[in-house]
Amino acid sequence: MSANLRKISTPEPYLVETVWSDGFTSTIKTEVLRDNCPCADCNEDKAKKDSKFGFISLSNLKPGKNAIAKIEVVGNYAITPTWKDGHDTGIYTFELLRQIFEDNKLSDEDILKIKELREKSKNN
Repeated sequence: MSANLRKISTPEPYLVETVWSDGFTSTIKTEVLRDNCPCADCNEDKAKKDSKFGFISLSNLKPGKNAIAKIEVVGNYAITPTWKDGHDTGIYTFELLRQIFEDNKLSDEDILKIKELREKSKNN
């Protein structure tokens, strides 16, 4: 039996955290979640980017691309984030979401380093 998502939150604008019914917790960068968007448009962009022609989508340059405006639960099986650039068509099943969070889990040390780098860049 697979675990259910209990909570998803953004403790910082650039981080996403999940808590699962089996006790697994994980934090990843928001850009990782966006880079794994399962929608048709994003998959098409990924396919073009991986081609030998080195396609770069202009959507990669949009302000707010990696900033989450809100996250909605879809039934008992998925979430759909709305990104600050208006993108909202990615439906992440809990199975996919769990895999993304397992594969990209940040350590506490990583999170601290990211926060420190963000603080330094604000002060410069």
